[in-house]
Amino acid sequence: MDGWILGNILIGGCIGFVIDAVRGASQKYPENITIKLEPSSFKTATARDQFYEERIRTVEAQFTKLIEQLEIDCANDGGDTGCPDRLQRAKEKRVKELRG
Repeated sequence: MDGWILGNILIGGCIGFVIDAVRGASQKYPENITIKLEPSSFKTATARDQFYEERIRTVEAQFTKLIEQLEIDCANDGGDTGCPDRLQRAKEKRVKELRG
């Protein structure tokens, strides 16, 4: 086999790999993703306050459910030494999310 053929296969393979990686062809993503974007401005101060109050309620509900489930899991698993760390990380993530 000619050395150029081997070189073209190797180079072409690398280029093909790079192109696929850049396009994201090698990645798997969920079919649906919901992202709630923060408006850059609000028509009124009331609209702004309502937006942030709703955001706080949503984050609190989400993390309250998660933390309650972690507390139940930690109480039931007996010797899982990583459980307190997971619980602490969830609480820290809630604070970070609320600070936004």
